[in-house]
Amino acid sequence: MHIGIYLGFLLAVAYSSSIGGLSSLVGTTPNVYLKGFVE
Repeated sequence: MHIGIYLGFLLAVAYSSSIGGLSSLVGTTPNVYLKGFVE
């Protein structure tokens, strides 16, 4: 039972950090280029 809860929290942290890193300007270089292109 505790393994399932632990695994759920682990996956939630992994997915949220990936999404947060991809959506920030310092996360990936293409985001900076896209921001410049949009403006």
